[in-house]
Amino acid sequence: MQNEKDLNCIEIIKCNNEESRAMKKNIFISSFILIVLVILSVMMGCASDALGKEHNPYIDAYLADLAEKGEETQLPENVQNEVFAALNSYYQMDLRLSELIAAYVPRNFDTALIYSVEKDDKIAAMHMMESVYEKVESEECRSLIYTYFLHYANDSGDKQAIAFFEKLEN
Repeated sequence: MQNEKDLNCIEIIKCNNEESRAMKKNIFISSFILIVLVILSVMMGCASDALGKEHNPYIDAYLADLAEKGEETQLPENVQNEVFAALNSYYQMDLRLSELIAAYVPRNFDTALIYSVEKDDKIAAMHMMESVYEKVESEECRSLIYTYFLHYANDSGDKQAIAFFEKLEN
């Protein structure tokens, strides 16, 4: 009888050891899978940032301006998306203009002024565009210059830029 009890205890201990090993194995596998998933999600997030979300200083400036004015209220998502889409569109057009107009401006002119967020840089860019406008042969470039003045001339308060924009409109 004692031998049977001893055998039962041994069998229980064996079962517990096997269950314990199985649990440890399951925990290890689960932990490994979790770590792999975390690494993959971080890698995919970095890839999507690199591929799909180009840094946009216009959006950064807009958000900083809101924060400075204490107007960090949450806009409805659809309105916020429209604002961001417009700012992204402006930025992309300005980048394209800086590429196209490089063929017409003096070599020492910094075309990065075109897509700067600083008012004085925008004014300097508009003055430069006015000085080379007659030389510009590309219709795309001329169209982008017009759009640039449409976006920025009146708000700049610069009389020269406003006058040139009015000339472009007529």
